[in-house]
Amino acid sequence: MDGRSFAALRMTSRGAVPFYTLLERTSIRTIVRYAIVIEKADENYSAYVPDLPGCVSTGRTVEEVKQNIAEAIQFHIQGLIEDGDPIPPPNPLSDYVETKVA
Repeated sequence: MDGRSFAALRMTSRGAVPFYTLLERTSIRTIVRYAIVIEKADENYSAYVPDLPGCVSTGRTVEEVKQNIAEAIQFHIQGLIEDGDPIPPPNPLSDYVETKVA
C-alpha cells in the first residue's frame, strides 16, 4: 500500500485493491442519499446501509464513521458498476416507533 488511509478493500481479479485506487479511475457524477444506521460498540462506532447489503464501515467517532461510510458507499457502488450489477435505489422511508416496555 502507498501509505494513504482507506476504509475498505475490494476483491478483484488482481486481489485486494484499496477503494481509492478504483475510484481514481472513474468520476462519480451523481449525488445519492442513502439512509445509514450507526451503532455504538465498546470502543468505536459501526455503520451500515440497509439499502446496500454488505456495505459497512467503522470509526472511532460518529463523525469518522459517517465519513467512512460515505466512502464505503462510493466504493460499494463502484464495485456494483464494475461487476455489471444494478445499483439499488435509496429507500427514503425511515422512521422511529415508540412502545411501552414492561
